[in-house]
Amino acid sequence: LDYELKRELGEETRSIAKKQNITVLMVTHDQEEALCLSDRIGILSPRGCLEQVGTPEEVYFSPENIFVASFLGKANFIRGKISEGILYTSLGNFPINGVTPKEGELVLMLRPESIKFIPDPQGDCFIERAKFLGSLISYTVITATGEKVEVLSPSRESFPPGLKGKILIDSKKIWTLTA
Repeated sequence: LDYELKRELGEETRSIAKKQNITVLMVTHDQEEALCLSDRIGILSPRGCLEQVGTPEEVYFSPENIFVASFLGKANFIRGKISEGILYTSLGNFPINGVTPKEGELVLMLRPESIKFIPDPQGDCFIERAKFLGSLISYTVITATGEKVEVLSPSRESFPPGLKGKILIDSKKIWTLTA
């Protein structure tokens, strides 16, 4: 099916199921379809293990592990060390939100839409690549430490490759996972 027909058919199926108060089990590899049509999502690993069950919002924003985070869309993973409730990373220091061991290594998960690129000639990062996606642009940004992070921005905020700047991270939209 083409994109629009597939979307309409999915919405119609959901509407009928709700009106008839019936449960529908749908199997899909299309993450967008799963997120927009489901009340609850179960994520299976390639080994057939049920990795996580929850609402679309729970599994997207609060994944239980790196596999679930990766399976449900783009995510940036930055290693860090935790000390006294703060995660220290190359992108800055953040309060813990997610896995909460007292000490050790954790992985900071950042969805590309949770990062904002701000042009700044004095900035410590730069845009390596820009991919136009219609309403969004996906930027690959190289940080001061050489790490690559993906940033999604509205396409009306178009920046050229090579532009220097800084990145801002919404600390309310981060999630920590075990390393």
